[in-house]
Amino acid sequence: MGRYNWFTKQPDWYAHFETALQSLTYDNEAVALREESSAKLFGEHIEASVSRMELFEQCAFRHFSQYGLNLKERDIYRLEAFDIGELFHAVLKDISDVLKRENKTWKTMTEEECRHITGEVTKAVIPKIQRHILESSNHFRYVQYKLTNIMQSVTKTLREQAIQSNFETIDLEVEFGRKSPLQSPVYTLDNGATMSLRGRIDRVDQATTDRGSYMQVVDYKSSEQSLSFTDVLHGISLQMPVYLDIVVNGAKSWMGIEAHTGGMFYFHVHNPVIDLTEADEDTVIAAERFKSYKMNGWLQKDPAVASLMDEEFTDTGASRMVPAKLKKRREF
Repeated sequence: MGRYNWFTKQPDWYAHFETALQSLTYDNEAVALREESSAKLFGEHIEASVSRMELFEQCAFRHFSQYGLNLKERDIYRLEAFDIGELFHAVLKDISDVLKRENKTWKTMTEEECRHITGEVTKAVIPKIQRHILESSNHFRYVQYKLTNIMQSVTKTLREQAIQSNFETIDLEVEFGRKSPLQSPVYTLDNGATMSLRGRIDRVDQATTDRGSYMQVVDYKSSEQSLSFTDVLHGISLQMPVYLDIVVNGAKSWMGIEAHTGGMFYFHVHNPVIDLTEADEDTVIAAERFKSYKMNGWLQKDPAVASLMDEEFTDTGASRMVPAKLKKRREF
């Protein structure tokens, strides 16, 4: 106590002493940035991705670190999940470009053509991933072989799904934002700044009927995903609803049509392991493999829309492609 009193009476030491004592009563509470600081860091207009909005809801400090301070992880020469996802997206986009050049669609190309095109496109994309890492050793050449098998299994299923659906793929890697024909609304934030969205939608499909055009968005994921209502409600899983909203409401300026809501789905890019017996026939194996690629997400509560997505739905009452089925009383 004597030393404490001594420090409090020393003009040269008291300021330092007071700073040290603050740690005894310090509460580690988040403090909002001042508006002047926020304006200097982020500007008067923010052009953000949907993932950035989700990040802010998940952790405002992480958003500040990444987008305010521009902190980045050190670039390391190794194969990450992000790199595999990049390969999947690039292969699917390039296959789509090949089909356009050859005036074909997923529905019109043969199974053999699908396998051949997938193999050639994957071979061309592989050197571009993480600076040739998939060609750097025998281990990665084996990984390359497995990834090619995954892509051939996936494209085989995408072709089969296309044949069984009334929806046609308009385009892949569809960009939206300020410099795109597919515009984003401009939102005014609490501090007076404005925000618009930009991004890229993996796949946009359209079905044209007597009732009008229906739109659906599909997002390719390298791991299994589900769309949680709670996460959407709290703003930490906004990607799919925002994408569908922008496509439906932007269809007039983008395509010159009025559009209705179809659905929003995750497609799991993987090579499924199917648990079957040796006695199972090839048709059973093919059916189980097709079912393992059933998309996860939401669709409009309308059996007619589900039938557009899966032509079998009308007869079976349960879709192997989208999460829709009828109860015993034929209730949706």
